[in-house]
Amino acid sequence: MSRKTVLLLVFFTLGLSFSGCWDYHELETVDFVLGLGLDEIDPDFDLVVETIKVKGTPETEFTPVVFTNKGPSLSATRRALTDQVGARLIWSHAQVMLFSEEVAQDNILAALEFVVRDADIRTSMLLFVTKDCTVEEVFKSKPPIADIVSDHLVNLVSLRGQIPNFYPRCSWQFRQALSLSGINPTLPTVKLVQEGTDKIPVIDGTALFKGTKMVGWIDGQESRLLAMIMGERDRGALVVKTNVGGRSGDITYEVRSNRVKVSPKVDGPKLAFSIEVQLQLDLSDLGALDIEYGDPKVRLALEKEINNLLQGQILECVEKIQKEFKTDVLGLGLTLKQRHPSVWRLYEGKWDEVFPEVEVEVAVGSRIVSTGVLSRPGRMRE
Repeated sequence: MSRKTVLLLVFFTLGLSFSGCWDYHELETVDFVLGLGLDEIDPDFDLVVETIKVKGTPETEFTPVVFTNKGPSLSATRRALTDQVGARLIWSHAQVMLFSEEVAQDNILAALEFVVRDADIRTSMLLFVTKDCTVEEVFKSKPPIADIVSDHLVNLVSLRGQIPNFYPRCSWQFRQALSLSGINPTLPTVKLVQEGTDKIPVIDGTALFKGTKMVGWIDGQESRLLAMIMGERDRGALVVKTNVGGRSGDITYEVRSNRVKVSPKVDGPKLAFSIEVQLQLDLSDLGALDIEYGDPKVRLALEKEINNLLQGQILECVEKIQKEFKTDVLGLGLTLKQRHPSVWRLYEGKWDEVFPEVEVEVAVGSRIVSTGVLSRPGRMRE
C-alpha cells in the first residue's frame, strides 16, 4: 500500500472520529424567539419576547409562549431570560421587534443598539411602534388565523400591496435613515382592535421620528400617500367621489402601477421641490353610477377628478408633515444632497429650519388602462 493511500485512510478515519453533532441541541431544550419588544427603557429595560416551543413526539407541536423580564440593559435582560425560560433561546429566527410609544418618544437608539450590534439577529427584522397599547398586550393578543402574533404581523406586511395603509421598515432601513443626513426615519404602527371577545393586532398608520425620537403619528390614508411619495409599491383600491355629466357617485379603481419623481428646483436663492406621481388604474367598481366610460371625453373627465383628488390629498399630507411635525421623513434634503451637493452644503446645517418653509409642488397624472371584462356599464332591462 502506498504512503499516499495510507495518509488518505488516516485522514478519512480521523475525519469520521471528529465528525458528529457537536453543536446539536434537542428541540425540547431550546426555544425559538420569533418576536421581541420593549415597553420601557427607563429606569430598566422591560423586555417582552414571543417564543415558539417545539415538541417533536409523538407529533410535532408548536406552542407560542410570551415571557417578560427587566434588567439594566437589553443585552443583560436577554441573558437573564434564559433562567426564566429554562431553555436556550435561539434569536436568529426573530422576525419582528416592537417598541412602545414611550420608548419611541424617549430615545429609540438606546433600544435598537443591541439589535444592530448582535450577530444573531437579522437585519431584515421588521420594526413597529405600538399605539394605545403595550408590547406585551400585542404579543398576548389573539390573531384570527395565525397562532403566533409575529407570524401574523409578517403576513400583514406581505399583504401591504393590497392594503397600503402603512409604510413598512426593517432594522437596516431604519438604521440607514438614522445615519443619513437629509432624511428622518419612520416606523409602522401596530394597534389592537376589538373583535368580539378578542383583541386583534392590526398595522395602520405611521410613527414619525426626528432623529432618534418620535414626534407624532399620521393615519393609514396619510401613510399610503407618504409611501407613494417614497416610491413604495401600491396595488390597493382607490375610491373617488365622482361627478360626471350630472351623475354623481363613488367609483373604485385598483392601482396597477405607480411611479414618482421628486425633483429639487434651484433658482438662485430660491429653493423648491416638485413631486410628480404617475398612476395606471383599473376601473374596478362603478356601483350604481351609470356613465359611458368608454367615451374618451368621459374617461378624461374621470382621470381629471382622480388627479385633483390625489393632488389635494398629497399636498395636505406634505403640509402636515412640514408644519405640524417639522421632520423631513420625505427625504427632500437627501434628494437635494444627491442632485445638488454644492447647494445642499449651504442648507445642511439649518435644514431643520428650512424644511418646514420650503415650497413643494405636486402634480398627479393618472390613466385608466383597463375597465375589466365590461366595455360598457352593466344595465338591467326596463
